[in-house]
Amino acid sequence: MGMGAGRRAYEADTLLMLGQVELAAGSYHKVPDLCGQRRELVSPLGHEADDASYLELEGDVLVELGRREEAAERYAAAAAQYEGEGTGHHADRCKSKLAKLR
Repeated sequence: MGMGAGRRAYEADTLLMLGQVELAAGSYHKVPDLCGQRRELVSPLGHEADDASYLELEGDVLVELGRREEAAERYAAAAAQYEGEGTGHHADRCKSKLAKLR
């Protein structure tokens, strides 16, 4: 998250972590709502890598739900956004997840 976002940055990071916890706990139905809340906080800031993080998390949930085609779309979009922000290591992770779906 870009500097200067203040409380919004902390809230967005907390929502991402909660989504990851719910995913690990198998509470897949909770994650899309957390991603949506995070998207509302992050998208107006225009920081593509942060937008990509919720796309990647949504992809992870969709894989667990057996919705592989939708997961592939999220991973591809996340990889493109990560690359646009110069966070290639995150893009590589998404590309690896995408490759496992094919």
